[in-house]
Amino acid sequence: MATKTSTPKDEHIEIVELKYAKMAAFIVSSTPLYLHRFSQKARQELLYPERKKNKAALERALKHDPLKEFRECCYRTADKDSPTLFHIPCGMLNRAMADAAIDLPGSVKKAKIQRMVQIVDLNIALFGIPCLDMKMVRSSDMNRTPDVRTRPLFNEWAAKVTLGFPVGILTQQDVGSLLQAAGMLIGLGDWRPQRGGSNGKFKVVNQNDEELLRIVGAQGRAAQLLAFENPSMADDETAELYDWFQEQLSLREQNVEAFIGEDEEREAAQ
Repeated sequence: MATKTSTPKDEHIEIVELKYAKMAAFIVSSTPLYLHRFSQKARQELLYPERKKNKAALERALKHDPLKEFRECCYRTADKDSPTLFHIPCGMLNRAMADAAIDLPGSVKKAKIQRMVQIVDLNIALFGIPCLDMKMVRSSDMNRTPDVRTRPLFNEWAAKVTLGFPVGILTQQDVGSLLQAAGMLIGLGDWRPQRGGSNGKFKVVNQNDEELLRIVGAQGRAAQLLAFENPSMADDETAELYDWFQEQLSLREQNVEAFIGEDEEREAAQ
């Protein structure tokens, strides 16, 4: 008995065009912000590691240079026409919003928010004056070796964020709620709530907020450049430690100069 073969039906795939809307949001700090960009030295070591130093080379090399580390930890803006000298990478805020989605009511997946919500600006202009902060930390090795970490600390800061989202899937209120939750629950930078700290928290405000206008008006590129070249110390402990470092560095340079002078005298005598 012959079997009947079914004729495949034509299947039509309907492609729905997604329309994206944009919204501007303004954020102001609730707690100070620590920035910690990978230093140039760390990047170079990954690209082209140095040879192991001998004892004499290790004695001459400085383990830390607080001022250099402070400057390299900042995310600097290359565009001289930018209203700020510093910025926040867009991925930092995008991840914070995606992580906040997990803690909100409803089963919204982190990856879904990362795909749908877009930070339009590649770099988010950061208003605020950084100061130099030095803190004792524990390294991530097995012995938890103590070390001193130098980072820029923004005691108050503000930014304007342009967000894109798909119309019909998310609303402006949804995106605003995600941003607000990111500021309260996740935060930005080092020692943020997501990592067990309290820094980097922010709130969403309107464009006429007094605190926003004050920070944007007085803590832009010109003021930031002055602080970048000659930073103030975050607290008395940092100031004391930094002054001690400068004294030791001066003594070390004097000893090196004396050693070079003695060496030159010996060569001349020969």
